[in-house]
Order: sequence, then C-alpha cells, then structure tokens
Amino acid sequence: MYKYRKIFLPFLFLTSFLSHAQIASASAAKLNSIIKTENKIYGLRLGSTRVIYNEGMLASSFWIRNEKEYPIIVQSQIFSDDKKSKAPFIITPPVLRLESEIQTRLRIVPVSNVLKQDRESLFWICVKGIPPENISSYDAENNNKSAHININVITNSCIKLLTRPKSVNISVEEANKKLRWDIKEGNLLVENPSPLYINIARITVNGKEVTIPDGYIEPYKSVSNITKASKGDKVNSVVLDDIGSEINNEVTL
Repeated sequence: MYKYRKIFLPFLFLTSFLSHAQIASASAAKLNSIIKTENKIYGLRLGSTRVIYNEGMLASSFWIRNEKEYPIIVQSQIFSDDKKSKAPFIITPPVLRLESEIQTRLRIVPVSNVLKQDRESLFWICVKGIPPENISSYDAENNNKSAHININVITNSCIKLLTRPKSVNISVEEANKKLRWDIKEGNLLVENPSPLYINIARITVNGKEVTIPDGYIEPYKSVSNITKASKGDKVNSVVLDDIGSEINNEVTL
C-alpha cells in the first residue's frame, strides 16, 4: 500500500502574491520551468513471487534489487497467513540500506518447528521500501532554481512463503493433474485434493476471464464462488509452479 511521506508546496505560497493578469501572461513553457512535480515511487524488485522452505533446511533466501537512482531503506518481516500474526521465522537482515542499482539477498531462518506435517503451510514475506527525505540531493537535474512539489511514496510488497514438510513428496505438476473441476449449484467448482497450495494465475470460462478468491486453493480444500458455469463450458486455467513457470490446463465441464 502506498503512503505519502512529505509534501512540500513552496510554489503554491508564492503564487498568492501574483495578480491574475501576471499569471495569465506567463507562457506554459515558463510555468513549466518554474514548477516541477516529482512523484517518486521507491519500489523494490523482488526476485520471486514465492519462496519455498523445505523442512530441515537451515535457511532459505531470495534476492531484492533497488533499480532506482536513489538509496532505499528496506524493512522486512514475516507474518502468518493472516498477514498480522508473527511467524515462526526471522528474516535477516530485517533492516538495511540498499544503494542504487544494488542487489542483495535476504535469508529466512526458522526459529521453531510448528509446521503442519501432512501439508504445506502459508506465510507472508513483506518487504517495505522507504525513500530518502530529500530526493533533490540525489538528482543533479533537480539542482536548479525551480520550485518543486516532492511526493515520496513508500512501497510495501508481500510474497508467499510456502513451507513444505518432508512427508510431502508430490510436485506442483503432479498436484495440478489432481485438480477436479466441476459444477456445484450452478457455480464453477475447483477442488484441490493434494497437500500443496495451488497458485492459479488465470482462469477463463468460454474465453471470459474470471477471478479466483485469493489467487490460490489451500491443500485439501475447494473453491466454488468463482463464477456461474454450465455443462459443456470450457475452462482454461494457468497454475504456477515453484519457480513461477506456467502450467496450462483445459477441461470441459
């Protein structure tokens, strides 16, 4: 979620002393040279959309990269599936300064063993990027006589952390083949009889794209509030594997 950090409005104060005639006589080009709006989004590029932690590993990791021309303060946390409760993992380093065009790795370390033994568990890795207070000091082209409206935006991205116990020895490709598509009370039903979380990128019914709540199906669960469906409808779906590759499916109800 984006959050506004600081807004500086020096130009708006100055214009209160100008007459309407003076403002009207100024050309658009001259006004553009006087004021500049800088709306900077300090995003981070995350190396994956999910991280898999296999039971027994000392740690797992993923990379982040600052592709902006400014340094960013990075804060990272791991939450349970509700995105609020603490998770039995820590992330290191929890806070760091990431310079421009620099890539680094964050490590995920378990601190207790509370994982379900018959299926995967879902947690969330949330990474926040905090911008500098004064962007002008990092950008030579801003060091002129122009007044600025600086809007610095904080970004917060969350990706899945899936924990896989040793007892689960099925691949996403195999779990995908076990998906059951059907109709329940006039609605499209999809059932996941496997111990894995099935991440679905897209679903279309007769060529029309529909949305699945949360974008995934929990282990040993089903979802039926997707869309209306009838006998003979063609359903195409795209499932994502552990590295984000697409697995395409087509079924006729």
